[in-house]
This record gives sequence, C-alpha cells and structure tokens, in this order.
Amino acid sequence: MSPAPDSNSTAPQDVRIGSWRVLRYVDRGSYGLVYRVEHTEGVPSGIHALKVAISPGDARFAREKALLSRIHHPNVPRLHDAGEWTDPHGRHFPYLVMQWVEGTPLYKWAPQGMLTSRQALRLLAQVARALQATHPHGVHRDVKGDNVRVSAEGHAVLLDFGACWYPGARPLTDTAIPPGTEPYRSPQLLRFRARFRGDPEDPYLSCPEDDIYALGVMAYRLVTERYPPPRPDPDCHDAPERPRPARPLAPSEWATVALVLDRLILRMLSDEPQARGTAEQLAQEMEEAAASAEPALDRPITLDPCQVKTERARRPGPPREWTPLLRPLLLVALLGIMGVLRLWRPAPYPQEFLPEPRQEPQESGRDGGSVGLGNTALASALPGGVDPIESRAVSLDMPDRPMKGQKRAPCDAREFVEINGGCWVRTNDHKPPCLKDWYEWRGSCYWPIMIRERLPTSEEP
Repeated sequence: MSPAPDSNSTAPQDVRIGSWRVLRYVDRGSYGLVYRVEHTEGVPSGIHALKVAISPGDARFAREKALLSRIHHPNVPRLHDAGEWTDPHGRHFPYLVMQWVEGTPLYKWAPQGMLTSRQALRLLAQVARALQATHPHGVHRDVKGDNVRVSAEGHAVLLDFGACWYPGARPLTDTAIPPGTEPYRSPQLLRFRARFRGDPEDPYLSCPEDDIYALGVMAYRLVTERYPPPRPDPDCHDAPERPRPARPLAPSEWATVALVLDRLILRMLSDEPQARGTAEQLAQEMEEAAASAEPALDRPITLDPCQVKTERARRPGPPREWTPLLRPLLLVALLGIMGVLRLWRPAPYPQEFLPEPRQEPQESGRDGGSVGLGNTALASALPGGVDPIESRAVSLDMPDRPMKGQKRAPCDAREFVEINGGCWVRTNDHKPPCLKDWYEWRGSCYWPIMIRERLPTSEEP
C-alpha cells in the first residue's frame, strides 16, 4: 500500500497495518491519510479509523497520541492503538487507530437543515465540553469547523489533535508562532507575532483562551457563514492603512440569531482573554440557554444582508418636519451637478494606465490550492486596504500579465498561486461574485500580492 495515494485512489483490501486490516481509503488531511479498518482478530470489534502519516516520522502523531490517551470523553474520539508502519522501501510511517466517527464536517452539516439558535447552542456546548476535557491536559490549537464532525442526530465530536500542545511537548516548528489556521488566531497571538516576529528563541505559549477564541470564530462562522473581520492590534505597524474595527459586527446584525447566542459569541471573541470565560462556564451557559423555553431560540437562522445596520440607522437624520423642505433642495442640487458633469470632459488617461486588452488566461497559470496552516496574515495584501466585510461588487477579470507593483514568479507554492507570471492568493471563503477589487479566475476569487516599497530607515548626516 502506498503511504500517499492520490485523492481518488483506494488502498487494496486485506492490506494489514499492525493488527488492522485496511478496508478502504476514505480521505486525505493536511498531514495524514484516513482509512476504514477492522481488527484482524475482531477485538475491539467493528469499524475503526486508521490515520497514517503522509511523511515518514511525522512528530504530530506522537503529540496526538500523547494527548488523546489522557482524554476520555464522548465528544473526543477514543484512541485504540498507535504504532509505526514500514513500507516496502524501509520508510517508517506513524499511525493512529481511533474510534470511527460518523458525521459531516460542521460547515457542511449546518446548511442541510434549518439551523435554529437552540440547535447551535446545543452543538457548541458539546464542543465546549470537549475543550473542557482537553484543557486540564493541554490545548487543541486548531479548533475550527473542519475539525468538528456532526452526526445525523446532532452529536458533535472534536477531531484532529495533531497540532496540540501539552506541558513538556517539543516544538513542532522552528518558528515563534505555533501552527494554526489564520482566521482563528486569537488577538493576543497576533499581538505577539507583531512584536516578536522571527524570534524562535522565545516562542508563543498557547493557552486555553486561544481555543475559546477559536470556538467563538467557529460559532460566528456557523451562524453568519462568514468570519469576523480581522482585528489587529493598534501597535501593529505591518499595515497601518488598514481599517481596524473596534469590535466585530454582532452575529445578529447578519442573521436572525437569538440574543443569548449573540452575546455568548461576542463574549468568546473578546479582546481580553479572561473575559471569554472557561470552556466549562461556556458549556454550562449554553446548555442552560438551550433548555430554556425562549421562543426565539426555535426561530430558523436565516441570513439577511439587508439587516446590517447602516451609519444612518445608527445616527438618525433630521426630524421628520424638516424632510419636506430638504427634498426640493436636494433635487435642485442634483440637477446642478448633472449640468456641470455634462459640460465637463475628463482628460484622457496616460497610456500606462489604460486597461490591458482582455485575453483568456493562459494554461501556464496553475492553481495552488488553499493556503496552508500557519501562514502569516495576508489581509494587508488586499488592494487599497479593502476589508473582507465590505459588500460584494462585480469582480475583476484576471489580467494576462503581472500588474505594476505585483510580486512576480517564482512564487512560494505553500502560500501563493502563480497565475500568468504573477503571485496571487486564493480565498476559499468566497466564491464568485467576488468582493470589490478582487479578481475572478476559474470559479474562484483571488487578490494580488503587491510588493511594498521599503521606506528609508535612516537619513544621511
């Protein structure tokens, strides 16, 4: 059996790894392949999940084994076995055998039915209970919807402890920042990265509050189908031109979310770690809220972009008695502006600013897939400091050559996508129509990586 088959391949039946017989190939994750297996002697009986490393000697498997062996909880998969498989070439691949978890990834499960705030509270409480069982022993460090499986009955299980941390665990990387998924990183981790970037001698120490913040991001994404906007610290000078909202828009401003769930999500997203509460406290409050007789909890959560409060709604205009007087004045002003525009003709653009003739993308462009774990924040590469929370507009066509100021090939394939000689970032969270000033290509949305001009660091005497 090949340790790294293609995504469409399956392992031959009756191949054995340790005491386990491989039944079929199931899926491929970031660093492991998953198979359905059964014990050769039937003890323990039934179907189990075997995860084998893609790379020989992957240290994440030892981490996952160490933490899972200490946790016994219905919302965490049970560990049955661990070992090392040697392929025909003499390479050693660690593997884990765990409880088989039937279910659907959280973000795919939610749209299958009319999710209510009561159902969301019950599900999030289960993930909080899984974290409650984890935190006395360590930190998960990769809480997100892709790592939560939900059964048809609504039972949630938190998976993938390979990036976890526990006292005495050796670092997985040689960087100061632990592996993780960018939108779920806590404010305190982002502040640490801004101030101590590139100092592996003093790495960031993950804590339970990081998992709680990630749970809040997961909950926000679950009920609004979008991530909360990035909130870098004001001391971060990486991108001073970017807007920094004081707080994320409440989920209830995007969707019909019950007030109690709304408040709990914002609490988990607090900038102050201690204000988020512990996993046990949050689970108890969620369970109590889900058990209440509040009718609003049974209202289906529906998205309503028109529900977002505008600046005028937050700051009402003049009194009603002034409205009849303002209307004729506004009409006269509008007619005057139209007359001026009719007489004015804009000067022609310089040739260098004329749009390039549209051509179909060349086959030399290649799709690099999703951005890998542990990448640094790329939001500063958005053209013009566009915030992802802005309204959608007509997306731009992909140019057939690199733009002025754009990073050119070769591109780092782990983070960027090379298209028509330029480096781009693809977002998996938005599909066409893309956001304003983003580019559409082959059914996905991209933004260019622009090279910043270095500012002088000293002056001549």
